[in-house]
This record gives sequence, structure tokens and C-alpha cells, in this order.
Amino acid sequence: MKVMAIIGSPRKCGNTELLVDRVIEGCMSRGNTEIEKVFIADRNIQYCSGCLTCTFPPPGTGKCVLRDDMDVLIEKIRESDAFIFGTPNHMRTVSAPLLNFLKRRDTPHNKFSFLRGHSSLLKNHSGGKSGSHAFLCWW
Repeated sequence: MKVMAIIGSPRKCGNTELLVDRVIEGCMSRGNTEIEKVFIADRNIQYCSGCLTCTFPPPGTGKCVLRDDMDVLIEKIRESDAFIFGTPNHMRTVSAPLLNFLKRRDTPHNKFSFLRGHSSLLKNHSGGKSGSHAFLCWW
């Protein structure tokens, strides 16, 4: 099984990576698992320009015109059987790098279609004066 672990934290070796590594350990204990860890903040992912070229015709071609690291990541997504998403909770939502990645995959006709038929785990955590909170969602 090929698993893609997508880390949305801009901080390496932080709490998000630590918790994702624990999930990866659990996956590896099942045997015959290939894991690729991707730090979204290290990738060149441009912001959507809103040109609508990615939409199904008309008016677009169904393909994004931006040439950046999303081209490579989309190919890796297609090759993966499951996903792990790890993100800190910034301002009560996922981190900006992960949100940008998800929005670039979320074209108007696509609506997270890359997750259909795949197992996915979202790990979101926050820490602060009131303590630390972690949320795990499996779908």
C-alpha cells in the first residue's frame, strides 16, 4: 500500500510532524507499506489565480495553467492508495500552506475527488493556555 503523508505545518520537527510520525509508525507496523512524507511548506505551490481554466469546458480545459510543484504532487496523489493529512490549527482552521494545497486540488467540478476511493486521515491539533487538543478524522 502506498501512503502519502501530507504535512501542512511550516515547522519541521514540531508537534504536527511528531504526531504524523506516530501514525506512520502504526501504518508501517501493518507491513508492506510504502510511505512518502511531503512537507507542503517546502513546495512551490502558487495561489489559484481564479482564471477558471481548470473548470470543465466551457470556459476551461479542465487543467490548471499554473506550472509549479502541484504537477509532481498530483502525480504522487494518483499513485497513492491512502493519505494522512497533518496540520496545526491556525486561527481555527488548517494551516495556510495546507489550505492552499487543498484549494488547488479543489476545482469547481472536482470537490476533493482525489480522496474518493482512498482511505484518508486528518490530524489537526492546537495548543495554548487552555491545553493541547488533537482531532483525528478517518474517512
